[in-house]
Amino acid sequence: MNNKRHSNVLDRPGSEYIIIFFLSLATHGLLLISDYTIWDGWVLEHQLEYNQWNQIKEQGFSSGLPMSAYFFGAFTIFQDVNFAFKVSTFICLVISSFLTVNILKQYRFFSRLESFLITCFSLTFPAVMVLGNSVPVFLYLFCYLLFLIGVRCAFYAENFVGRNHVIIRLIALVTFFLSFNTGSLLVFFYGFFFAFMIKEKFLRNEEWSKFLRKWLFFRIDYIILPIIYWICRRLFTAPFGLYEDYQYPKNLLSIGPLFQSFISFSSSIIQNLLHSLNNIFEFHPIFIGVFVFISYNISGIIGLTPKRIFSQKNSSVYMLVFGL
Repeated sequence: MNNKRHSNVLDRPGSEYIIIFFLSLATHGLLLISDYTIWDGWVLEHQLEYNQWNQIKEQGFSSGLPMSAYFFGAFTIFQDVNFAFKVSTFICLVISSFLTVNILKQYRFFSRLESFLITCFSLTFPAVMVLGNSVPVFLYLFCYLLFLIGVRCAFYAENFVGRNHVIIRLIALVTFFLSFNTGSLLVFFYGFFFAFMIKEKFLRNEEWSKFLRKWLFFRIDYIILPIIYWICRRLFTAPFGLYEDYQYPKNLLSIGPLFQSFISFSSSIIQNLLHSLNNIFEFHPIFIGVFVFISYNISGIIGLTPKRIFSQKNSSVYMLVFGL
């Protein structure tokens, strides 16, 4: 008989995934029962319900995002398009959270509890709340899911050499490339790459100069991938018509201005993110609860020291710098 007692709910195998599912339901459950869409969602929903593929395709190509037409076009198989988008969006949220906690545990700088808390923070973070307009928002969350799959594959590829490494790395590059249909991921990709580099540096325990010469050179494909996507998008699938100026200045045809426009676009994404931080406490008391709980455990107030909550092996400093 196994009399092993669990001192913590997270000591039970897979318990964090169960908690994350119910936290997703509590935070984003209104998505499944709400019944409204805004203008762009209404138009797309109408096109899908009546199987107007040519209009969907034209909108995707005219906005410079041809892949989005195929992402959305797959939903023509459903009779109730709106409900299909709601369920698919919620599934993306849940699977993305599962991947997040898995990736953080694989990162090896975080304990299991730290990985769980960071995931809860990102899941409940109210900069963007999905409350019903899931038709256009689905694309953003699906691309985010693809991005996380790319991150997981990139980490996993480092465990192999030869053909297996190449195959898994190619899968990572393809999923990253597809995820860039949500433009902000072009910018956040470099945050991932920086964390990726730090992880590999400390695991390999090499001097910085040697590590950068060896490891960084053979990861050049990761570094140039967002820029290649940006240039390909502007040269081969440039927006036109109503979307001519969408995320792009006019009359920039050479590589130099294209690169400058990428830097300008990156700056605008960061500014929008900082702007969203002004209102983080306006929504969802669940997020406030998660935030207070994390702060409480990190600061060690009221006699509760971080060592009692966080792993002694993994410093919660990493949680603050790379997680939150």
